Amino acid sequence: GTGKTELVGIIAETMKRAMYTIDMGTIQDAQSAMIGVHRLNSDGKSMFDYAPFTEYIQQPQAIILLDEINRGGTSSQNILFPCLDRRRYLPVDISDSGSVRKIPVSPETVFIATANVGNEYGGTQAIDRALMDRFFIIELDYPTQENEIAVIINRTGIDKKHASAIVKVHNKIREQYKKEELGCTVSVRHSLECAELVRDGFTIESALNSIIMPLFQDGIGANERTKIKTILAAY
Repeated sequence: GTGKTELVGIIAETMKRAMYTIDMGTIQDAQSAMIGVHRLNSDGKSMFDYAPFTEYIQQPQAIILLDEINRGGTSSQNILFPCLDRRRYLPVDISDSGSVRKIPVSPETVFIATANVGNEYGGTQAIDRALMDRFFIIELDYPTQENEIAVIINRTGIDKKHASAIVKVHNKIREQYKKEELGCTVSVRHSLECAELVRDGFTIESALNSIIMPLFQDGIGANERTKIKTILAAY
């Protein structure tokens, strides 16, 4: 919710480069999704059908976004290795004898991957250290209070007073999460959702309660909702 994917889109637009997004979380079979499969043609003969990824990597000056790379599984990560090191090619060992077996990656093509890392993100896997070493890692934190307020005002049109209240509450929750006093946190996405409710006529209190409270729950030995109510009451 910090804008990782959107930021890549802005970079591509600013640099006037084509961007191709691979949603790694939707990959069920890495081989068919990233390399290709054998299919029967109209003559009933088997032919190799290359996956779109094989075309993307050949485009000059393209930006390939591997979105949520730690949701793709080990197989998809292994396929990426030769694309990301000095070899710069995609092996297609399963293609038929008359098809290309080694697809070169365009010299100026850039790969960017995003990932949410942490215990609260289900469906993710650890990123292979050898794969991680092939990337320059940037940790994208939440924006400053002033910038988040500006984003909310720009996106939703609410006034600065309400935008500031939303951000102050959310930053307090983030502080408590970092101190391990809460089990999850809130993102800029949640800030925008609160602001959209305010824009649509909700009071600031009802908007914050509607978006934030369902994220937390009380259990044995935990009183997260009580903590959230205390934070909301302070603002």
